[in-house]
Amino acid sequence: MANLVALQTTLQAALDPLLTAVVASESHTADPSAHPWSTGLPLRWGRSPTLISYVLRLPSQGHQSPQTGIQALLTAWRSPREAHPEHLPALIKAYTRADPLPPGQILFVPTPTALGGWLWAFTAAPVEMTDLGAGSPPPTRPFPAIRLPPKSAPLAARLQLSPLALVQYTHMRCHQLAHSPLTIHPEPGTALPPVPWLDQLAPTTAASRQVIRRLVKLVDQMALSRPSDGEAWSQTAQTQILRSGYQLCEAADLWLGEVRLATLEAGTIALLQGVERGLKHLLLTWLQSPAPDRL
Repeated sequence: MANLVALQTTLQAALDPLLTAVVASESHTADPSAHPWSTGLPLRWGRSPTLISYVLRLPSQGHQSPQTGIQALLTAWRSPREAHPEHLPALIKAYTRADPLPPGQILFVPTPTALGGWLWAFTAAPVEMTDLGAGSPPPTRPFPAIRLPPKSAPLAARLQLSPLALVQYTHMRCHQLAHSPLTIHPEPGTALPPVPWLDQLAPTTAASRQVIRRLVKLVDQMALSRPSDGEAWSQTAQTQILRSGYQLCEAADLWLGEVRLATLEAGTIALLQGVERGLKHLLLTWLQSPAPDRL
């Protein structure tokens, strides 16, 4: 899948120009590259077990506290937002809350509108299956060599499936349920739909919010861990991503128990399609395994 739209990289893309501007305005030397924030500061996943959140850690500026820079960055982030953002980074910036988090950190929490926009963009992005695995050799260890401890995969054990078979089974379930005459992409390949329309895609129940949290984390990991052209695949990353995929399947299993098939709404279809696409990428790219559509 050539276009894996990750929330973390989208948020980072919206943040980096603001960091550059703060560095330029606060640099006390002729060379802004000497500023401790000039080398790029990556976002990290937050620790909340229920919220999708990211943390930016800002190092001290020599003997100075980073608080001045943090305030400048927060002011820039909270600047008047576009009334009708047409592209995902602008929407994510406009609808992601940013709050100071001591010591020297900022917490970013996407709102339901931001999550609805990401889900729309993730499922609307064109897919080119011929690009799967392009640029790098396939993983050096096929899936059978990747193991999860039995105690960490209780759903698979209860269903008498391997973790791989559970991922394939969940992909198949979501694929079949997601086929509906109701479309969530009224204008594929164009600008984002209006914000009120995106709001209806945001999960509204505890179970569905846990599914999108697991989906976002899986997609973030796959986007950030994929090797550069010619580099070998990390066996540790493969195992971590399989674990994240399995956790998504567990969350999806609980959520699917509450889905009412007779009245599928746009938000439900979007999440089904999102899980299907995320697991398909996991299976075909990282696990080098089929992604079945039926038994």
